[in-house]
Amino acid sequence: MVGAEGRGKASGSVRKARVSSTAGLPVQTAPSALFAACRRGRDTVETALAAEASQLPLWIPVAFGIGIAAYLVIPWSEQRLCAAAVMATLVALAPALRGAAARVAGWAGVLMLLGFGVAWVRTTMVAAPRLERPAIVQLVGTIAAVELRTSSGQIRLRIVPFDPALPPAVRVAVADSANAADSQLRPGARVSVTARLAPPSGPVMPGGYDFARHAWFEQLGASGSALGRVSILAPAPPPTRFAARLAALRADLTARLKLKVPGVPGSFAAAFVTGDQGAIPKAVAQAMRDSGLAHLLSISGLHIAIVAAGTLWTLRKLMLLWPWLALRIPVRAIAATFAAVAAIGYTLLAGSDIPTVRACLAAIIVLLGVIIGREALTLRMVAAAAFLILLLRPEALLSPSFQLSFAAVTGLVALYQSRFGTWLNTGQPYDGWFVRLARATLALVVTGLVAETMLSATALYHFNRTGVYGVIANIVAIPLTSFVIMPL
Repeated sequence: MVGAEGRGKASGSVRKARVSSTAGLPVQTAPSALFAACRRGRDTVETALAAEASQLPLWIPVAFGIGIAAYLVIPWSEQRLCAAAVMATLVALAPALRGAAARVAGWAGVLMLLGFGVAWVRTTMVAAPRLERPAIVQLVGTIAAVELRTSSGQIRLRIVPFDPALPPAVRVAVADSANAADSQLRPGARVSVTARLAPPSGPVMPGGYDFARHAWFEQLGASGSALGRVSILAPAPPPTRFAARLAALRADLTARLKLKVPGVPGSFAAAFVTGDQGAIPKAVAQAMRDSGLAHLLSISGLHIAIVAAGTLWTLRKLMLLWPWLALRIPVRAIAATFAAVAAIGYTLLAGSDIPTVRACLAAIIVLLGVIIGREALTLRMVAAAAFLILLLRPEALLSPSFQLSFAAVTGLVALYQSRFGTWLNTGQPYDGWFVRLARATLALVVTGLVAETMLSATALYHFNRTGVYGVIANIVAIPLTSFVIMPL
């Protein structure tokens, strides 16, 4: 009994000591604990932003693209206004708050509002009348563009009608068999055709391809098919404007390639030179997609790089053959200048599509770095090219070509800026031929894996498919294209 009583008194004294030792400390309630956690989170964010301050400019096109997507994707004007109000709130609250996080949020709001406004301006500028309901009309007008779709047996004509009751531009698909012998279907020709026209259709399922949006930015008010042969009222006059001459040159060069190199090889030659993929058979195009080689058909970074690098290397070697000239002028800078001109000319000849323009901008930035003696192949270059394209054509954000191109380029540039990528790309003077070959093969394999990884999600979303054995196929196809097909 005495022992139990002693133990009870001892435990009571311990409890009193604990109470007395904590009596002077503030009791932490749930709100104060929440505030403390928020402060710790803020400090963590501030530390992370300070550590990554040099990388923040890479997020400029991301914030700009969010604003564009908010305008183009949100279907109702009231919801768009709510999204714009959220962006404006970020801008308004940023000056009242402190720290790097507030400044980043404020600039993000400014960029999102800028993207929202650019998308609105672009959408308003290209607005054009549309056909209200399907109709069968006698279409008389001037051909503005011709697109040969040999694989589907069609010729697509963009026609500017004379009838003011019709939209200012319509697209008509004509059976190639009905006009195969007619070589006068050229831009500038006046034609007459009976056609069934309909307003541009929207997506067949939520999230699907929206032809109506594409037609809006192309200023197409209707599309349809011809119900007979196209009659030539007046042949196309000789082109006078630069754009018309360039279009005529592309058409003539495409026709000449298909004539001199018949069959599938001719269609590939036209795709590599002028960007015209209409003659590639569907089965071949499907095989290229399944093997992960479809990117070779679209003139983009690989093709522009081959043209620019080939021009730079050739001109530099030729000028170095004259020692007197090589000692008195900056040979490398002059060769890089002509390489930039060659890249721009190839881009214009290929039709100036989104992947081609993106690759041309990237090549020009890299060549400018060569001229001034600085490295330019960085993620900032990719971000600058993306921002410039979105500034000029904000609707490109939703196109698969833009998403696929920049996904692949971002992944590859990030790879070769890493330590592993630097090791892959940097040989040692004492490396033998076997080591150099193994390093180059490993670089091709890693490049293919990174490209497939970056492209697979976008390809699955847009096309419900992705490459099956793209890495192995690219190991063979990329060197063959770079050193054999394109130079020839």
